[in-house]
Amino acid sequence: MAAAGEDARRSLGARGEQAAADYLTEQGWEVLERNWRTATGELDLIVGREEERYGEPIWSVVIVEVKSRRVGAKLAPEVSVTRAKRRKIVALARRWRAAQPRELVERMAIRFDIIAVGVGWQDRPTEVEHFPHAFDGEGRLL
Repeated sequence: MAAAGEDARRSLGARGEQAAADYLTEQGWEVLERNWRTATGELDLIVGREEERYGEPIWSVVIVEVKSRRVGAKLAPEVSVTRAKRRKIVALARRWRAAQPRELVERMAIRFDIIAVGVGWQDRPTEVEHFPHAFDGEGRLL
């Protein structure tokens, strides 16, 4: 049985992930996966959309790490995405990509974003800050 503090943390995270998904949907992205899990970890959100690059159609995919904190917390949420966490996300993204159909992978471009969500009174998301292209395919900050 989960402790009350753990339940509150999960609830805060779920609200933050929903706020991030809503924000990205409003920006024209389609949510492909939520909480994609393996035995070694989880990807919070995977979104995609058809785009054109250099006159060619591509499938843009964004792996999104969502970090939620109470409004007024001392540590900014995005700061908690450490180098080790970024490398883990990259490794999980490679596993996710490998499980996709070959014809999709051949025209897929992947990027890594962070979305920080501030959650305020009555657990309502009040602030959404998007960091597109936050890190590269090696986990290095951009």
